[in-house]
Amino acid sequence: MLDRLASVRVFIRTVELGSFSAAARDLGITQPTVSKHIASLEAQLGARLMSRSTRALSLTHDGERYYRHVRSALEAFEEAAAEVGARSSPQGHIKIACGASLGLFKIMPLLHGFMKLHPGVTVELDLSDRLVNLIEEAADLALRVGQLEDSSFIARRIGLAGRACVATRTISSEWARPASRQISSSTTA
Repeated sequence: MLDRLASVRVFIRTVELGSFSAAARDLGITQPTVSKHIASLEAQLGARLMSRSTRALSLTHDGERYYRHVRSALEAFEEAAAEVGARSSPQGHIKIACGASLGLFKIMPLLHGFMKLHPGVTVELDLSDRLVNLIEEAADLALRVGQLEDSSFIARRIGLAGRACVATRTISSEWARPASRQISSSTTA
């Protein structure tokens, strides 16, 4: 059985062009293939759509009604496909929640390039070190550093964050032997 949508397209072009031969040339198929599509539609519908003779092609009453309906349906179908196809580049709004440091130093520098590459996307960045309830705060994405405490979340590791202990030379020389000194909890850096 032939694809019904393809058969409908062949039927519409045949009606519009007035002959099987013209439709075949226009669609880049053979005349017997056009005949098969029309016959397939007529068999599926249980109705004759066209009256054919060696010199003329005309629509039956059923064919006229069917043509009106499928033509508008095909136009709507193609319009919907074009609209969705036009959205093949990302569009919409994304709300991202992430820690302040991660957002300021890693995410924000990337946003300008991302938004230039995807002008149809707007980004809302919520910089907060508190854990965000994605559903209550309508966040699409949360980026966090550390272990995932709630196993009901879906998480993916997107990178590793290293840590370093740094100090000025003055502080470094004062604390030259860290193994021999105890740092109390009240010491601030």
